[in-house]
Amino acid sequence: MSIAARNDAVANTAEHGRHTTHLRLSVFRSPVWHERAEGRIGLALCGGGITGALFEVGILAALDDAVGAPVSTQFDVYIGASVAAALAQGLAADRLFCALYDEADELFPLRREHVYRAAWPKWLRAAASVGVMALRRGLIKLLRGRKVLPPRHLDLGELLPAGLFKTDGYREFFAAFLRRAGLSAEFGELERELYIVAYDVDSGERVILGEPPFQKIDIPLAVAASSATPMFFEPVRIGERDYFDGGIGRVGHADVLIRKGARRILIVNPVVPIRNEPSRVCIPSRKGYCPRIVDKGLFAIGNQAFRIANKVRLYLGLKGLVAETPNLEVVLVEPGEEESVLFLHSSMSLEGRHAVLNYARSSARVAFRETDAGAVLRGWFQGRSPRQERSTPTAAPIRSALSHLENGRE
Repeated sequence: MSIAARNDAVANTAEHGRHTTHLRLSVFRSPVWHERAEGRIGLALCGGGITGALFEVGILAALDDAVGAPVSTQFDVYIGASVAAALAQGLAADRLFCALYDEADELFPLRREHVYRAAWPKWLRAAASVGVMALRRGLIKLLRGRKVLPPRHLDLGELLPAGLFKTDGYREFFAAFLRRAGLSAEFGELERELYIVAYDVDSGERVILGEPPFQKIDIPLAVAASSATPMFFEPVRIGERDYFDGGIGRVGHADVLIRKGARRILIVNPVVPIRNEPSRVCIPSRKGYCPRIVDKGLFAIGNQAFRIANKVRLYLGLKGLVAETPNLEVVLVEPGEEESVLFLHSSMSLEGRHAVLNYARSSARVAFRETDAGAVLRGWFQGRSPRQERSTPTAAPIRSALSHLENGRE
């Protein structure tokens, strides 16, 4: 356990070595902090696409394991997207884990076609417009010599769609999941508070979906807006405005939880940079050796850059929050810097579902039981009245296999 001062805010950091948990758990406390201070308990899930959601589910399932109760459904206030929307309604992390692990489980049968729905008509119209523009420009050159069109006529960007894919497919899938699980699609019908963050494309302002004036929109629409990664997905239209990814500004949005009265906050952040040191980490390569990230190409460099920016924004935000909020205690759970499982799988890929789920759950089981940060988390839920777990179709066929695999990793 190392202790470091960060602008008068004390962060107790527990990090197991490479051959134990591969996780980093940190505790941040405000300078004015009393152990018996009252306050609500909040959960902030930082996103990270599909692999990020898998990591979050594995971590929270491990928390339930460590406490011996489905405490993943016992937070007072939630902020996130898909995973948070299920937990806030009593669907325990263990059930989500089984549904995501077993492709045959009918509770959450996510497939590529639910995520990757291309806006083909728009792209075809764009291609036709570009072709017409090129032909027109060529004819003018032919008739008028080398005179070209003014720049204002050559803005090809305006002809292209607003994203490669639409979020309609996932919105429809998530709405069907809520119905199948017996969950509500309305913010106002939830027993626990749920908030989903997005950004207004034109104003650049953050909006909190689930609070006025956005409390009456349906949850699948809010999830789609918060998940619309710029350029990858088209922004989502809500009323007369367009919205996209809630993770492009602040990370975690713990300030929203604080405003709602939370003073004990668990943040699960799947997106951290990898420390690529060949003596300790060997990223797979087609060339058969442990490469530099530069050797992995353009996308790997972009991935690392995004992860660095994400971590810096999160830590700077936490630094300010703990300095200015009395009696605030935050537990942050992240992958270890030398863990390559999430780095190697695209954030929007389902291929690594088993590896990510098992890595998160088995590692966090150990961390929550053996570290001071884990003891802090377990203490939050002591004496709290248990919440009845949401009844869903069971996942019996996968239980024995999961139990054997996870027990073997501890």
